[in-house]
Amino acid sequence: MKNSAKKHIMTLRDVIGIVSRFARNDYETSLVVADLLNRGFVRVNAGGQSRRIIVR
Repeated sequence: MKNSAKKHIMTLRDVIGIVSRFARNDYETSLVVADLLNRGFVRVNAGGQSRRIIVR
């Protein structure tokens, strides 16, 4: 069975911008982005010229 859930493709800059709107400071922003990467909610796609992330 094929996974029919759509994946949102954004740049890492977009994710950092969204998180920084709600974070109190840069330290908190970096912790949240690192946590998203470690938990697998955000995945870096290193293929091609530009680096993109996939948010599920």
